[in-house]
Formats: sequence, C-alpha cells, structure tokens
Amino acid sequence: MTTLTIPAEASKAPLELEAGVFKAKLISVDMDDGQYGPQAKFVFELDGITAEDGSPGRLWAWSSFKLTPATKLHRWVMALGGKRPVPGQQYNLSALVGAHCRVLVELKETDDGPRPRVHEVMPALKVAKPTAPCDACVDCSEPAEVYGEQGTPYCMAHAPEES
Repeated sequence: MTTLTIPAEASKAPLELEAGVFKAKLISVDMDDGQYGPQAKFVFELDGITAEDGSPGRLWAWSSFKLTPATKLHRWVMALGGKRPVPGQQYNLSALVGAHCRVLVELKETDDGPRPRVHEVMPALKVAKPTAPCDACVDCSEPAEVYGEQGTPYCMAHAPEES
C-alpha cells in the first residue's frame, strides 16, 4: 500500500473584526463555482483595516447571477452603481470595480471559530457640502451662535448681554 503524506498548512491570516458597518471599496468581481452553480464573487477592501500579516483587509461575498428586485445582486448593484437595474438591460458587473460602499459585517461560526463575513452591501455615505459659509463671531472668528440687534454675529463667549 502506498503512503500518502501531505503538509498541513495554516489558513490565511484572518481579519480580526467585530460585527459592524465598514467603509469599503469593491476591488474585483469574478465568476466562481458555488455549491448551487456559478456565482459572482465580490472582493471588498476595507478602509483602514489590515490582516494579521499586514496585508490589506479584504472580505469576500458571493451572490447568484439572478438580477431581479428580490435578489441580493439587485441590492448590491444599486448600492455600488447608484442606479436601479432596468429589466431587460445587460449589466457589466466588472464596471462596478472601484466603487466605494459600506459593508455590513457579521460574524459567522466556523470550525476555526468566528469569521467575519459580508452580510450586506450599502451605498457609501455622501458628505453634504455646506450651501453657505457659516457666519463668524466679529470678535474672534468662531462660528456665530447668536446675533445682536443689528444682525451682528457673535459666539456665546462674546454675545452681548441682554438688557
């Protein structure tokens, strides 16, 4: 009888994450063979997160290729592309690569202990730009919180006393 020996290897360095919402960027979308057939494999790089080995913090997520309003892929295309998919239109998932988003990470129990996994993909937060500059206190340039009788802006420290 032939003896078959193989080396035992450690699994790739896991990310030490708590469950939560993280800023991320989609860095690739590929076709992968899943237990239910072909699936889209999304790879996300998490902003400011690194693995134990110092490599960028990355998480993977899979979806079917079914693009209907009830599917995960539909939600993810909306979150990453910013538009609702139109029935009958063809979509190039690779065009979403580079899109910024947020990912909801949950911990899933595995034989190796809890592992972070992407549960949902959400649009990136948009930062509102101020429509007008804030008034500044005439005495110190701090943001104005009150106005004098003539409409002069003051911070609380320099506000005129009421008579």
